[in-house]
Amino acid sequence: MTFTETTPGSADLLPDRNPLGEVRWWGFLRGDAYANPFHDLLYAVSRRAGGGGSNTEPAKRSATFTATALTLTAADGTSATLPYAELDTLKLNYTGYLSDGGFQVGAYYTRLEYRPVAGRLQHLNLRMSQPQCRLLIGFLYDHRVSFREYVDGQRSYRLGTNISYDRIQELKAKYGIEW
Repeated sequence: MTFTETTPGSADLLPDRNPLGEVRWWGFLRGDAYANPFHDLLYAVSRRAGGGGSNTEPAKRSATFTATALTLTAADGTSATLPYAELDTLKLNYTGYLSDGGFQVGAYYTRLEYRPVAGRLQHLNLRMSQPQCRLLIGFLYDHRVSFREYVDGQRSYRLGTNISYDRIQELKAKYGIEW
């Protein structure tokens, strides 16, 4: 499973805009003097087009999760493979991201933190949908990868944060994880 780096707060986190939603329909129907749906639509479509300049996005890093290792690919195409056994720390912290209209359910801004045994803590910001999050978490648990999972900074299991003590003990025994 491969995920591409994203910048928190950048435009790629925002949902696509619908030009029809930017038309002042009610103002036109009320007879407001300066509400012109045709003009509003043309303006919204022209803003969406990006207007001039290069539409190429700068190259970003990516993270690929396999059964035995985490492969990090840099923007220039070079890659480094870190076997899970050689990672001192592997954390996934999921946070719902904000859009123009507020909290958007089902999409996550994910901060991947990792530290090789003899290295320093590094991070990579990823964006993934909730099904992708669940799939990645299940994949890591099934392959008995030692990692910690958080939702908004709170320790979790498969995106669930309200877990009883007895259930935590069962999970620790089943997956060999630390809580």
